[in-house]
Amino acid sequence: MNNIGCPGPQEHTTAGRNMVRTDIQSEKKAELPSSPQSDDETRMETRLSCASCGNRCRIPPSRRWDYACPRCGHLLPRAPATATSGWSPARWANGARTRYLLLLAALFGFVALGVPGLVYGPRVASSAPEQMPRRASLVRLTGGEQRNYAFRIHQLEQDVRRDGTDFDVLRRLGQLHLRLAVCDVDGRGSHLRRARYYLRRAADVVMSSREAQLIHSLIDAANSPNPALDLIGMPGEMGPPPRVDEAVVRMRLGWLEEQISYRPNSARLLTRLGDNYTALYHALVRGGGRRSGRWPAESGVNDAEEARRLAEHDYGRALQCATTQEARCRALYGIAQLFRETEEPARAATALRQLLTLQPNNWFAALEMSRLSQQLGQSEEVARYQALADRWRTPAWM
Repeated sequence: MNNIGCPGPQEHTTAGRNMVRTDIQSEKKAELPSSPQSDDETRMETRLSCASCGNRCRIPPSRRWDYACPRCGHLLPRAPATATSGWSPARWANGARTRYLLLLAALFGFVALGVPGLVYGPRVASSAPEQMPRRASLVRLTGGEQRNYAFRIHQLEQDVRRDGTDFDVLRRLGQLHLRLAVCDVDGRGSHLRRARYYLRRAADVVMSSREAQLIHSLIDAANSPNPALDLIGMPGEMGPPPRVDEAVVRMRLGWLEEQISYRPNSARLLTRLGDNYTALYHALVRGGGRRSGRWPAESGVNDAEEARRLAEHDYGRALQCATTQEARCRALYGIAQLFRETEEPARAATALRQLLTLQPNNWFAALEMSRLSQQLGQSEEVARYQALADRWRTPAWM
């Protein structure tokens, strides 16, 4: 019905009656069959009687206006306030449902603000832990060790400028900053941020599940306000190759050969292929030479001399394809290990001299060069390289 205000009881025109008649239905019209009543219709079931003609009309929805009877046009009496002031059960149910939803939204907001990374993402959450309480450093670096680490970081940063996709360079930079975060309490936040930056870049260029697992562990350490020293202090690839089963070596060789078919100029893959042929040579010299047959693509090389020749060939290709000083040093170190396996100390010493020309601060290689010089009977070289190793010695080479 239209809320038509009537200024007085005398102003009842036919048009006004027609307008009112379209909204306030009479009792005869209400008796016609109709659709199921809504909640508002249920609330208006109580009738008002016209004082002039006795027509029973529905109660108007508002008390702000005067309403006329649709039959005779006389004004209807005002409905009591209690007749229209209540809420229907459906309206009460809707209100309760709304209050429940608002309560849930508020509860979720408080929980979201209390959980790091739930609203803004894991990267922002991983950047905050350095604000947490820090424990005192258990490792104190001397002035010489700090200088050596700074020189090593400078070396690796230069390699990043040469090739920003070298996994070994990015991983070692992340490890170095993690170690410095443990040793330097005041600069811990800066070192942790740098470690996360380089480790995330390294995670983008992993080639195996082993590399991905290593980087994931290092990133977890970088997200901690107090990184674990046992994980950070993992040595690099320097030292004798690990003793592994011949079947595992053959499976690695098959996988590496397949990967190199897709990336023929990858110095990292070529160096690792040479390392595994060196390990296969070591196994064949000591009585190996049987294929396990567990993987069809495993290497079928059974001659030790052929394994040595393939290892030397792959190291040579790695030197040609290397784009960073770190990659060249890794290939030269692999050549030295191969010649030590073949009992050629003079050729191994030549490879280590080339390595120390590129990396004079590689104290581990200098220590090995001192031992080789002693084996070759070069006493002056022994003292020289021993002094070089003492000059650049740090808790761990990375």
